[in-house]
Amino acid sequence: RYFDEHGKELSYDELPSVRVQKGERVHKQRVLIKKGTGTTYLDITAIPVFDENGAFMFGVITSHDVTALLEKDKEIKKQKEKLEAIISNMSDALLIYDDDGTAHLLNKAAEEVFYQPDSYRSIGDSLKTTRYYDGEGRLLKKEDLPAIRALRGEVLTNYFLTAQ
Repeated sequence: RYFDEHGKELSYDELPSVRVQKGERVHKQRVLIKKGTGTTYLDITAIPVFDENGAFMFGVITSHDVTALLEKDKEIKKQKEKLEAIISNMSDALLIYDDDGTAHLLNKAAEEVFYQPDSYRSIGDSLKTTRYYDGEGRLLKKEDLPAIRALRGEVLTNYFLTAQ
């Protein structure tokens, strides 16, 4: 039995091999083939070939088995959801910046530390409203912030920071 990507069973006329015989081009139609307890996912492309009078001669059909790719995508999605749950609910503040210093993620704990998280889009923006002190109570300048130091290639472990 053959199904579309949403699980609806394909009628005879919806099959790529039938569509191409009617002169229709098919581009990457996702077809699920259920056989026993297994399911195979194919992306099928079909191109009709006509003679000089425009009559159908034959169809060229290719299929690409994307089953393993889709299974990996599913696995990655589950792992991503787990990671997001961990990051969101961890007790330590976590901020993720790109190489340009633009913030891409603040977890709940980070949002509690920073009073206006939506206005903090780059490293150092929070210095407008917040002062930071290292573990020994020294006021930190922008270039001494952990994120700036990490962008310079420094590795920081067990670094304590106080925000006021």
